Amino acid sequence: MASAEQLTGAQYFTAPVHLARVSHIISDAIYQRMTGDRGYFDSRVGVHRRNAGPKEQRVKRLARMDQDGANVRILTRGSDLC
Repeated sequence: MASAEQLTGAQYFTAPVHLARVSHIISDAIYQRMTGDRGYFDSRVGVHRRNAGPKEQRVKRLARMDQDGANVRILTRGSDLC
């Protein structure tokens, strides 16, 4: 049953460019407080990306992104094995 009791409290200060990251951190804190399990919202995943283009010129790259698909960062040039 839901109650009006405050379960936790915190303050975060950041530049606007980091608001998405802070929202993931806050989501983790809420999830952990509600379930007892560690949150996963501020985690990142590695993905294998294939660039579009002619079949003969496609390159495969390794990338990292937030678990929600935002903030993609390409880690390799595509000319190296990964």
